Amino acid sequence: MKYVKPCTRSVFFFLATDIEYDLKSFELARVLHTTTLGFSLQPNSLKGMIHLRYLYIVSCRHLPASISYLWNLETLYVFRALKISSEIWKLKRLRYLELNMCTLPKATGERVIMENLQTLSLLHKDEGSFLKLQNVMFPRLRKLTLKDYSDDICYPLEELSSLLSLTNLQSLNITSQIARLTNPNVFPSNLTKIILRIQYRLEGRIFMNTLGALPNLQILKLIADVLRSIYWIDIDTRKFLQLQVFHIRQLFISWGELGEDAMPKLRHLIIEGHRASEFPEQLLSLTSLRVVHLVDCPYSFVQRVEESGLNKDSKLIIDSGECKWFGPLYSRVELKLVFYISN
Repeated sequence: MKYVKPCTRSVFFFLATDIEYDLKSFELARVLHTTTLGFSLQPNSLKGMIHLRYLYIVSCRHLPASISYLWNLETLYVFRALKISSEIWKLKRLRYLELNMCTLPKATGERVIMENLQTLSLLHKDEGSFLKLQNVMFPRLRKLTLKDYSDDICYPLEELSSLLSLTNLQSLNITSQIARLTNPNVFPSNLTKIILRIQYRLEGRIFMNTLGALPNLQILKLIADVLRSIYWIDIDTRKFLQLQVFHIRQLFISWGELGEDAMPKLRHLIIEGHRASEFPEQLLSLTSLRVVHLVDCPYSFVQRVEESGLNKDSKLIIDSGECKWFGPLYSRVELKLVFYISN
């Protein structure tokens, strides 16, 4: 690549072919972004790129140990790497780390402290992710995402308990099956947002009241992939005291009792999926409720919600596929609010 100037600061590759790049031409670069399939890195190819702040690699065969020389790196995204060196735990300035469809490298030796890491996202193919992180500390981690779309992998309770060491964690997204959830002390108390993919064997009352005991939880999203899933949502007195957004996707819901002073600050209720046939009458009667958003729900369910007599300050949004319309008895809601509560 003789045409590349040595002073190049940002490099982007979007080729579809498998090419080995000579990265010596980019030693002053601060951004390296490649979506080339089969991108190859030589064992020492990263040694000279000490100024790199951002590295994005798709379908990398091997992320070599020389990555430890990138001591200024702040953002690292790797998709579908066959092997990742454990040297990534030496990148002390990392603020964002995402390993997508990769096997998580185990930290070896003495305890590792990733003092600047704030966002960690892992979409993995192996079990025991929490166990591999036992020797790593994340004192400033704010956002954690753990994904696995295989129904064969479940997180046992003893692994989830290791989350307690993440004292600054605010957002947790676990889109893997959870084996059981009965201990109210599983999650850090400072969590404000939780997204969980749950399986149909969970007992709804224990599950919901475990989450409801979190004193700072403001956003809760529960999703499922199996439409026959059945949950009994029964919420005790004074649970979910700070909850403002409650989003349910693809769950067959059996609604139980809503305890006194439960969900006193709930403002946005989103129900998504064709199996939402039960009627959450007590939730809809909450005086704090401002927006009810129904997505691809049965017509009979939508009709009952429209006729339920929501308080005068509530707005109803009915979204069916690509067609979004607003209940005839309620005023229009700004689209930016719709997108905010849906994401």
